[in-house]
Amino acid sequence: MYSIQIHTVFNKLLSFYCLMGIWYRGEKTTTTDNMLRVFYSIYLPSFLISLIVATVTNENIDQAIFSCECGIANAVLCVKLWIFIWEQEKILDLLNRISVFSIQNYEEFKVFERKLEKFMKFASIFLRVFFVYTFPILIGPFVGNKRKLLVDFAFPLDYKNNEIAFWIAYIYYSHTFCP
Repeated sequence: MYSIQIHTVFNKLLSFYCLMGIWYRGEKTTTTDNMLRVFYSIYLPSFLISLIVATVTNENIDQAIFSCECGIANAVLCVKLWIFIWEQEKILDLLNRISVFSIQNYEEFKVFERKLEKFMKFASIFLRVFFVYTFPILIGPFVGNKRKLLVDFAFPLDYKNNEIAFWIAYIYYSHTFCP
């Protein structure tokens, strides 16, 4: 019998989710784990509310349309994130069902192993491209002679005219746009 286990790339991703506080380790959740999950469930949709307010109050129709499009994308991602956060047990169970098994024939095992390695190369390239994509979002406000965030959103502080308010808005923007 030749056994197949969860690939190391998936194990690293699972560790990353636990490190961020999105998922928890162990069989039972602690109060801290639940508080972090509730925080993520409230904090990330707050950017959606901010985009909706910006859409309604923006005088520039092009900026309003762009804020609305970003809000729709953010709403879809928030729903996906809620499912991802609160259905951890089901996701891990499914991952174990499709990733941990045995093969009796050595040739079939080698064919599967080659296909799995090809897929994991694709997945690792995809993850690298994703992180390269988020880099311009994070440095975009600093390109040019005026600091401006890529998306106009409603924020209680005047981040367009105040340096400290800009940095607070930038941290909020970067954590919600690129969690």
